[in-house]
Amino acid sequence: MIIKNTQFQASQPKFRIQLEQLRSNSFNMKEKMPKHPILEALEKTQEENKGRTLSQILDKLYSGKKLTQEELKFLRENAPEMYEKALKVMKAREELERQMAQAKTKEQVETIKMSMNASLIAGAKSNPDTAEVNSIIMEHYKDAYNEYTKTEEYKKKKGGNYDTFEDG
Repeated sequence: MIIKNTQFQASQPKFRIQLEQLRSNSFNMKEKMPKHPILEALEKTQEENKGRTLSQILDKLYSGKKLTQEELKFLRENAPEMYEKALKVMKAREELERQMAQAKTKEQVETIKMSMNASLIAGAKSNPDTAEVNSIIMEHYKDAYNEYTKTEEYKKKKGGNYDTFEDG
């Protein structure tokens, strides 16, 4: 037996949206529907937190302190231009630390620090665009030097400017 009554059949949609309409800007659901106030507040809070975190990281960078991998990742994702500056600063700091470790005397350590600072100052005078990064690097040099002079490695270095004279 065939049922001819159509009231039990599934109703068909009365309109059809073309796939192109969904993809186009003319049919953007976000524009049509207002955001829920809770979502708006959440997004605002997230942006404020990002701003606060970025400010804290930059304060740390500008004060001469080393950045953690998490902080560098945050900069890479949220402030790429500052990430590039931070990489330059960290590389310069690592180079100073390497040279201080290779120095044979305490005076050589001091000379290396002063020489690298003088190089930064000269670079900033010849190219004003580098002045900001160079001033940050100088803060890092100061911090790295202060940290290094507290180490046992530094304390074991000889105090004179001589290289490797043996008593004998």
